[in-house]
Amino acid sequence: TDLRRLQVQLQERPWVASVAVRRQWPDVLHISVQERVAVARWNDEYLLTAQGEVFKPQQSPVAVTLPRLSGEDANASEVLQQFGWMQTQFSTMGLAVVAVSKAQRGAWQAEVEAVAIDDSAVPAAIQVTFGKQVLAERLGRFSTLFESVLQARINEIKRVDLRYTNGIAVQWKKVGKVT
Repeated sequence: TDLRRLQVQLQERPWVASVAVRRQWPDVLHISVQERVAVARWNDEYLLTAQGEVFKPQQSPVAVTLPRLSGEDANASEVLQQFGWMQTQFSTMGLAVVAVSKAQRGAWQAEVEAVAIDDSAVPAAIQVTFGKQVLAERLGRFSTLFESVLQARINEIKRVDLRYTNGIAVQWKKVGKVT
């Protein structure tokens, strides 16, 4: 058995992170395989590991519960890092980050939803646009306004734009009248 060729063949499989193959004489092969663990969906077509490695399995499993991240492949680690930071910040407000994207020009956008207290409530997603810079400052403004005004009306919010220098813009959902 050609151990090097076997190792290369196993390493080429999408879910395989690393492989070690060794021979124990006279007739035993020891194969150690470390599996890739997906922590997010990447650009709706790929998966992303905790190390920021993009990979595409031959048959994509249904990864509905994984967060959706997107951007250029070269920015995968940065987007994953920013997702972690945003998740920490939004969790203090009772919000979960379900998607983060970095546009080609560098602008950031996130999708957040309220953490459901029970299984009967379906959380509504809110689009949050950050822009390119001073994300922490902009998120601080959002946090202040969220706690004082927006939290009580969370189910009415469609989109929040934080790109303004001294404020934010809120787009409200259209509330239809029931007759």
